[in-house]
Amino acid sequence: MVKTSDKASVAALVSICYGQGLRRVIISPGSRNGPLSLSFKEHGGFDVQVIPDERAAAFMALGMSQFDKVPTILLCTSGSAVLNYAPAVAEAFYQRIPLLVISADRPKEWVDQLEGQTMLQNGVLKNFVNKEIDLPQEPSDEIGKRFHDRLVNEAIAACQYPVPAPVHLNVHLTEPLYGLTEANAEVRLIEEILVKKCLPDESLIKELLSDLKDHPRVILLMGMHSPDQALEKTLNGLSSKGWVIMNESSSNLRGDKIISCIDRCLEAIKTENEELLKPDLIISFGGPLVSKKIKQRFRKDPPKAHWHIDAHQPHIDMFQCLNKAIRVDPSLLLAALNEGLHEMKSEFQDHWLEISDRSIKNHFAFLEVASWSDMKAYSQILDALPSQARIQMANSAAVRYVQLYDHLRNQEFYANRGVSGIDGCNSTAVGMAHLSKEPVVLLTGDMAFRYDVNAFWSNQIPRGLKCIVVNNGGGGIFRIIPGPSASGHLEELFEAAMENSAEKVASLSGLPYLSAKNEVELESSLKELFADDATMVLEIFTPREENEKVLAAYFKALTS
Repeated sequence: MVKTSDKASVAALVSICYGQGLRRVIISPGSRNGPLSLSFKEHGGFDVQVIPDERAAAFMALGMSQFDKVPTILLCTSGSAVLNYAPAVAEAFYQRIPLLVISADRPKEWVDQLEGQTMLQNGVLKNFVNKEIDLPQEPSDEIGKRFHDRLVNEAIAACQYPVPAPVHLNVHLTEPLYGLTEANAEVRLIEEILVKKCLPDESLIKELLSDLKDHPRVILLMGMHSPDQALEKTLNGLSSKGWVIMNESSSNLRGDKIISCIDRCLEAIKTENEELLKPDLIISFGGPLVSKKIKQRFRKDPPKAHWHIDAHQPHIDMFQCLNKAIRVDPSLLLAALNEGLHEMKSEFQDHWLEISDRSIKNHFAFLEVASWSDMKAYSQILDALPSQARIQMANSAAVRYVQLYDHLRNQEFYANRGVSGIDGCNSTAVGMAHLSKEPVVLLTGDMAFRYDVNAFWSNQIPRGLKCIVVNNGGGGIFRIIPGPSASGHLEELFEAAMENSAEKVASLSGLPYLSAKNEVELESSLKELFADDATMVLEIFTPREENEKVLAAYFKALTS
């Protein structure tokens, strides 16, 4: 017979989670969450993993739910444990990734009474969740039980609506904590029925098509997005209507005329082309953009109009000229606009594609003669990636370098660009690798890799994870962005340069380790790295001071 906690509310919570289709639980050990930990494990229907570090656990859950958009359950003990979830919960909120955070708590009467491992837990994640519920303590009657069950059902539904996001359940538990009984609790499951997508109103389509006649020079700008073949087809259609379409690697949408290397293209613009390239209208959708250059360009010289399309949060005024906030599903609206437009030849589009083509030509010409550097290393890395790989780009330099290269159609790119912290890049990749049948490749720097070493503090490190660490001797990003180099304190306050290597981390975690210090060694190491599905760490050493010189020369060469 299956066992469960002798606390009826805990048994009900676990049963409702299972009944609503949740199957993954990541537990960080503790005492107060004991009844929940035992019940999830004893249930037998959950994939339960134990990760001691709550911060790493939360980012691992993020990586899992990033993969399939199904909520992963996070479970921690009382006190400050739940605070360690905050970075990943914030990232999930801005990426629109569903998580169910369950924090065990002391009885309400002992909160703020100088009781050990106790603090005010309800509300600590309120800025980054769809819903936060402080569950009532053990119900004593049938009405209380039904109220408890309804709140749990509401919490799970709120992980997906109005948009996917984390939800926080805070559970007050009294002692004794470890009693078990036979599982026979009857629970109430509430099915939520919601039409998630609807076609745009026909009058809206006519109005927008009319406006487009007055704004013939259109740039469609895409941020972070999941792969979507139907949307790709629409984009190709809009391209034939003369639209300039721009995105980034994490947009995961490809097309023959889509400009996917925005910074590379912008750097190739010559001053005499400026007026020919100015749009009448920018239409944007999707998540955050990596490119700072395009934001700066059109804030300084804004188009006549900007429309942002989002079913939940359309008031995104990134160029300070937003005049239409369109609350509708972007894929449906764009498909409708595509149907209403006629194919046309566009000089505006031709000018942009000419710039893009020149940037591609100059890009490859530069790499032919470039010296050993981050730039050269990323060129070799990206050429060697498997065609079906899922790539996790760490912040900060890694995700920026990747944007300068073209990618294969079947590769998928992910990055924690919701909040853009470096704190959980390893753990996110580990989480995705647990579910992915295709190889997951972590592209990271030495600082980000060391920052999240507890990602590998587990007995269940998945196979198929390839960690590629570009070690440029510190925070190399601060030699790229303007400001820190001129401060007089670059190395001490920003770069934090230190003697370090990923080899010790790999050894501590029992992971095979490879290294490379030049092009020849890197070519050989990449072949070995991808020879089988063994999880492995490859560390690439590049010259710290040479990297910024090579990158500056690269951007200069793009305009030639």
